Amino acid sequence: MSDKAFENAKMKKEQLLARKKVILQEMSEIDDTINRIDRFMKDWQSFAEDSVPDQPISDGGSLMQRTPRTRNPSKEDVAEAAYEIIQERGEPIPRDELFDLLSERGITIQGKDPQMVLSTMLWRMKDVIIRIPNYGYWLRNEPHPEAGYDPSTPYRADDEHSDMVHRDIAGTLPNVDED
Repeated sequence: MSDKAFENAKMKKEQLLARKKVILQEMSEIDDTINRIDRFMKDWQSFAEDSVPDQPISDGGSLMQRTPRTRNPSKEDVAEAAYEIIQERGEPIPRDELFDLLSERGITIQGKDPQMVLSTMLWRMKDVIIRIPNYGYWLRNEPHPEAGYDPSTPYRADDEHSDMVHRDIAGTLPNVDED
């Protein structure tokens, strides 16, 4: 009976490989057609009477002529700047305020939700900066008695970030009754 199972598996693999080959060929043909259309649109624009040569051509939502995407600073650079800001202030700083203070110092963070990008960067640098609930971001190795933070005791930064992500996501979803 195991020979039958092996043969079935072998046959199924051959069928899938043949199907994959057909799909890859179709994808290649589609890519060629898209490239031909892109060339046509570019040529058309350059020959159109009232065209603006520097105007990007839209292909249904994205731009064919893309501007270079600027990259976010490294999480290490962001954490270093945030550390300096928090140290100067001498108290925890909420995310939105820290985001603004970083921007004032030329640290630009981009993304669909730039403040959440900041949170994720700092969460990944939790050995340097932590987030104290109801207070804000603070220096990992500095106690903050008012907030009840003591660096010598275990701190559950992972849980805090995951709760914050959940709240951010939940804030964008309709309310659903929980069991």
